[in-house]
Amino acid sequence: MSINYFFENSWVQAGLPRGSTLATLGRYAGLHVKYSFRNTEGTEAQISPESGTSLTLQYEISRSVFGASRFLNQQVVWGDARAYLPIPIAPHHVLALRAAGGDSFGNLLIQGNFGLGGSVGESLLTSVSSRLFTLRGLPLVTFSRDRAWISSAEYRIPLVQPRVGVGTLPLGVQNAHLAFFTDTGDAFDPGEPKFRPFVGVGGEVRAEFLIGYHLPLLARLGYGIILTHRDRLSGIKDGLTRVDVRNGVMILDLGSSF
Repeated sequence: MSINYFFENSWVQAGLPRGSTLATLGRYAGLHVKYSFRNTEGTEAQISPESGTSLTLQYEISRSVFGASRFLNQQVVWGDARAYLPIPIAPHHVLALRAAGGDSFGNLLIQGNFGLGGSVGESLLTSVSSRLFTLRGLPLVTFSRDRAWISSAEYRIPLVQPRVGVGTLPLGVQNAHLAFFTDTGDAFDPGEPKFRPFVGVGGEVRAEFLIGYHLPLLARLGYGIILTHRDRLSGIKDGLTRVDVRNGVMILDLGSSF
């Protein structure tokens, strides 16, 4: 568990005409509290954690007494829970589950407190804000609101485990596996309809490399498409292919999905 003080003075946004803004400007200041728990386990031949759970809960309060602007008084709470279930009849097959969400109270922000959409991975070389809830089938941060939630399920299937190097280069191929997923979630502001969830489905081919003999890195290539409330996606294009997202989104990322 950790408790930190934060202060950010946001005055101008370079490159924007005077009078326009993409975010609420002012002083953000207050306390941030974080609690984490993890007991996941695996084996030498794992393609992901094979059992156990993890939980992260966070709370942030911004108040004038801490130095925040008077119009930036708010409280934000969010969390992330994950579980990894082995498949007894199929060695190293894993059912991975995730639920995450957040809510905010007080002054509203133009940019919202939470982002929804995208497939950004988690690794030692890549990172994603804990306030971004990835939902495959949507481009990165398709929606930015003050309330958001997601749930995900993946079935992970091992393919090969060559565990070989590439000549004399400090690069090795550890394993490759498939993942079939479904992501469900939504983002909205107070006063907006509260239950119009997007459901995204798809699959990924993943390969784990070992860089410099010690650094593991997972690469992912796949495809996801939204099946519900597709009318909300009118005019939105995939940032990678520039194709209408209602035709699906390509996934090309580093790091585990969760």
